[in-house]
Amino acid sequence: MRKGLSIDARVPFSWVALSRCHFGLAELLETVFAAREALELNPYLDWAHYVLGLALLDVAGVDDAIAEFEATLAPSPQDSLRVVATGAKSIALVLKDDFKGAIHFSRQAQLLPNAALTAHMGNVRALGHLGRTEAASEALLRAKAAYRHIGITAVKRQHAFSQWRVRDQLLTALLKAGVTE
Repeated sequence: MRKGLSIDARVPFSWVALSRCHFGLAELLETVFAAREALELNPYLDWAHYVLGLALLDVAGVDDAIAEFEATLAPSPQDSLRVVATGAKSIALVLKDDFKGAIHFSRQAQLLPNAALTAHMGNVRALGHLGRTEAASEALLRAKAAYRHIGITAVKRQHAFSQWRVRDQLLTALLKAGVTE
């Protein structure tokens, strides 16, 4: 990506790709920088908003992240990113202790095509935090039906959160819901 950017740094999709690479490596400040560069060039790039939101959960805070997830959802109700952005917003709402909102958005995400792990995690986490064990177990079964390799290791691998508070809060809720290795 860096080579492509050295040829032409005005290509916003290159910045998006770079931000996704940085996020996968948990290089969150670099993720934020690259995503913001992409958005300077094209403020409507949903992938840039989405990856920026994920990084901002750690770097800036839940409200900033939610704003980016909402920006991801704004352009088109038919967008393929809708399922992951809605699921990510649900996860962010858990971190904000808005468990009802988290459950609402998680259920919305589950109704969308190709709903996988991210669509279910807000629901499982919120129910786990609320101590609603039976409902959390049922939500976990639905999540396992959609994503059969669900477990603590899988969740850690899918969520590159570096801030201990965010990661600890997410994993604690999963453990309360009955997620194991």
